[in-house]
Amino acid sequence: MNWDAIGAVGEVVGAIGVIVSLLYLASQVRHSAKTTGDSTARDLFTTTAVYIATMAERDNREIVMKGLTEYQNLTGAEKFTFDSLLAGFLNIVECSFISTRDDLFTTEAVELWSDYLKLRFFPYQGFKDWWGESKGLYINGMRDWIDNEISHADPNSDFWKIK
Repeated sequence: MNWDAIGAVGEVVGAIGVIVSLLYLASQVRHSAKTTGDSTARDLFTTTAVYIATMAERDNREIVMKGLTEYQNLTGAEKFTFDSLLAGFLNIVECSFISTRDDLFTTEAVELWSDYLKLRFFPYQGFKDWWGESKGLYINGMRDWIDNEISHADPNSDFWKIK
């Protein structure tokens, strides 16, 4: 066997090694992306569960119910609590929105939020009043999305039976 043949075999073996390495790296990147998405989803679900429980605590619950129907009549302390609870809750929604935009979640996540919020918050005038004052705190895409969803919410819906 001459040196040219040995060199050619070496180049083929080297090329195969590079291809195998690239395929392995691609599978690791895909796995890492899935792991990141799963971790993000788990964090959002956990945070959402804790936050909903916080909103449902007796004093907070009363303020949320009053704010949804009588936002303009909240006292300063009540308005602070209502604003803090809704702003925090919508920050969680915004994280989902951003993760969907960045392809870490499917659009199903935003659709599920839409279904949840459209029924439980968007029909209430107090939410609409709060949103009008607060929407500047959120990214443009989410602002547009919520404005659109509010416009399609059934104004006669009363999920919480507080109207």
